Amino acid sequence: MKRILWIALIQIVLLLTFTWDVNADELRPFYRGVRCNAMGGACLAVVNDETALIVNPAALGKLRDAYGTVFDPELEVNTNAVSMYQENSFSNPFSLSDVKTSLDANRGDYYHAKMQLFPSIVMRNFGLGLYYNDLLDATMSSDGSTIDAYHRSDLAFILGFNFRFFDGRVKLGFNTKLIDRIEVDNDTLSSSGSLDYSS
Repeated sequence: MKRILWIALIQIVLLLTFTWDVNADELRPFYRGVRCNAMGGACLAVVNDETALIVNPAALGKLRDAYGTVFDPELEVNTNAVSMYQENSFSNPFSLSDVKTSLDANRGDYYHAKMQLFPSIVMRNFGLGLYYNDLLDATMSSDGSTIDAYHRSDLAFILGFNFRFFDGRVKLGFNTKLIDRIEVDNDTLSSSGSLDYSS
């Protein structure tokens, strides 16, 4: 028992000694839907709709009928983004050059805006969809010289299949994704230069 306590004490001391600087960042998955988030991130277990096409294609075997979604929009912004827009309105909440003035007026505040569309057609054992995602996370430094920016814009064509074995007791699902992505992840982006994503 003493030995276990000494090992635990040594581990705690080492942990506190060597982890004073943690360089962690937000995890940004390819797809994150409202239903999965509402179930505590249990995406694999709860999907039996069009989100199975992206998250768990084996769940396409659970579908009873064929149906589709026209837009399936989702929009999320944080409270800082809403207050920044109310103070100084901008036309495109996903363009860093449009949001720059609001970030400069609210230095140090975290800005988050995300929009996704997922029109799809799913049926038993098969589905196809078109996924569009636009995300901007940004914070301007306290001196206003740099912007910590993360922008991702995805356009993806998704095709999913499911094979059922033993009367549907065993399911094997897979999907293919053709993704066109623009991604900027720069924590020292100069606020005085060009903020066009292509440059």
